[in-house]
Amino acid sequence: MQKEFLSIEDVAIYLGIKKSTLYSKVKSGEIPHYRLGRLLKFRKEDIDRWMEGNRQKIVSVPQTTKKKARHKYKQSVDVNRIVRKAIDETKGIRYTLYNGSQT
Repeated sequence: MQKEFLSIEDVAIYLGIKKSTLYSKVKSGEIPHYRLGRLLKFRKEDIDRWMEGNRQKIVSVPQTTKKKARHKYKQSVDVNRIVRKAIDETKGIRYTLYNGSQT
């Protein structure tokens, strides 16, 4: 005979998550549950339906988008400038805080 209601331990094992994570989902009302006094119970069907509702769709990113993202990152970080500034600072050349030019 299969149990109709599962305990918090059963659901944590079933979902592969920690009990503390499950408790926080219960507290926020994110996961369907029943409260009998201080006792928490879950229906497997409700948990399965909840999981299906939280299913993420796999979205493939076109290759051109990936290249643009890398290019954008390269523009925002100028490694050569950072290295040059570090070398100059060890040589005693100081930079101003506002525009990064030498003083």
